[in-house]
Amino acid sequence: MMRSAFWKKQPSAGFTLVELLVVLAMISILTAAFTAAIRYALVQSKRSAAESEVRELTHAILAYENAAKDHKLPSMDRADATEDRIGFLIGKGSDSDGNALPVFFEAPLQNGAVLDPWGNPYKITIREKSVTVKDELTQISTSTFMPNFYRLDADTEDIGKESL
Repeated sequence: MMRSAFWKKQPSAGFTLVELLVVLAMISILTAAFTAAIRYALVQSKRSAAESEVRELTHAILAYENAAKDHKLPSMDRADATEDRIGFLIGKGSDSDGNALPVFFEAPLQNGAVLDPWGNPYKITIREKSVTVKDELTQISTSTFMPNFYRLDADTEDIGKESL
């Protein structure tokens, strides 16, 4: 009789394999959803930072051109924002009187270029007319046109002021 009591099944204090698999599946689903939400938030924050930097760069270009009559923008067709190309914005160089240019745009330069949040140099297009640029990778689009008030004649001066 002792022997049959020894082999009698005792209640288990652990979890079954099915219960463990269900818990692991629930944890992996929650982790995947949480990771997707974090990744989306990171992409949105990078996009927001890039849009802010593009606005700041645009304002710097407009401030440079409107600072003096002799500040003519160099024409650029989708060029990288490097130290050589945007030196007139970051205080490198001098005006026609030999005075040092003020700093219109402060940005950290890495390898001589202004980089976007993804590590690529910004592309700049400067033309006399309105330009819309859409970057294929980040899907960020920007368009700006604001005439240099020094270039306006008497007929268009009021129109330029209304667009501000």
